[in-house]
Amino acid sequence: MKNSIPTVTTAALKKLIDAETKNLSIKYLKGHPRQYRFDASRGLFNIQGDTPVTKSGKPFSLIPISYRVFKDSLFGTSKRSWLELFFIDDIGAIASVMLHGYSVEHFFNMTQSLFYEDLKITEIKITITPQEKQTAKGDKYFIAEFEHAPADKEYLKIVKENLEGVELYR
Repeated sequence: MKNSIPTVTTAALKKLIDAETKNLSIKYLKGHPRQYRFDASRGLFNIQGDTPVTKSGKPFSLIPISYRVFKDSLFGTSKRSWLELFFIDDIGAIASVMLHGYSVEHFFNMTQSLFYEDLKITEIKITITPQEKQTAKGDKYFIAEFEHAPADKEYLKIVKENLEGVELYR
């Protein structure tokens, strides 16, 4: 399994800068970010539902460039709260990952800490770790727990300079 965890270091981001133009080489098909998924039944992250990028219960880290929270009935489910985090991954693609339910509540719990630390969501490195839970019937599932740390200032500067005016949506 190729470890395709999103770019989380300034050194990795600098490798994506074009030598001639000095611009960040970003891959983004407008309105179609590369899709990472959280498989809550197995506790892992994958790309497009096919290519695993973590093992069960192992953390997934990213530095958000944008995010949105909304309610909708996606993927044949009832109406739920959803969180979509946009980030730049290790191949320089603008990507997103969506989470729902209790995971969204855990995200909001983390944002309370950010407020008191004077940090914005787009100024932190988020580590999402699947935590195993069990239903009353004994069925296992996973929810996302969030930890954060301030992102590298040089990384944030490079991203800000190169993504100004880019319309992120799906």
